[in-house]
Amino acid sequence: MFTGARVYIAQFPLNNPPCDECPIEYHDRYDLGSEVFSGEKFLYRVPQRAKGKIYYFRVNIIGPEGVPSNQVRVE
Repeated sequence: MFTGARVYIAQFPLNNPPCDECPIEYHDRYDLGSEVFSGEKFLYRVPQRAKGKIYYFRVNIIGPEGVPSNQVRVE
């Protein structure tokens, strides 16, 4: 059973993204409760963000198996 999640967000200009191997420094963090889970699905609405940016997300699941998710990129 999952008890919550921690979402980290980083943003970069479209014309200056980090390289594929570069480490990402996350600046925003959101702590969420179990309401973001429905069975094995995870649903989180990203707060309003500026257009023309690249966003990276890291999600840490909180619970008995607490394994971090893979990083994803959203433009």
